[in-house]
Amino acid sequence: MRKKADQGAGAAVKLPAVPSIRCIDEIHGLIAGAIAGSPDAVIELDAAADPDLCVIQLLEAARLDAERQGRLLRLAQPANENTRRTLDRAGLSAGGGGAFNRFWYHQENNQ
Repeated sequence: MRKKADQGAGAAVKLPAVPSIRCIDEIHGLIAGAIAGSPDAVIELDAAADPDLCVIQLLEAARLDAERQGRLLRLAQPANENTRRTLDRAGLSAGGGGAFNRFWYHQENNQ
């Protein structure tokens, strides 16, 4: 897992291939640093990543915190099938709204 510069998008944070509770402190530190250091932070998940619920909750909390600070936190790519299943199992995808759908699905409405 590493933080890297992303041309034109502020700070980018690449999460590990297996984002889970085992590395949640490190993920938290990287995301918090990216939000604090840039008005536009991008989270990169591997295409086959299967983040556990702790990581999903951290990302959602970070998204809301960035929004409250007037900053932008976004995923580099829309949520993959594994992430979508975890969002569904957690009950987070039902009625998420515009900002939620833009973050997770890169669209206005969850279709």
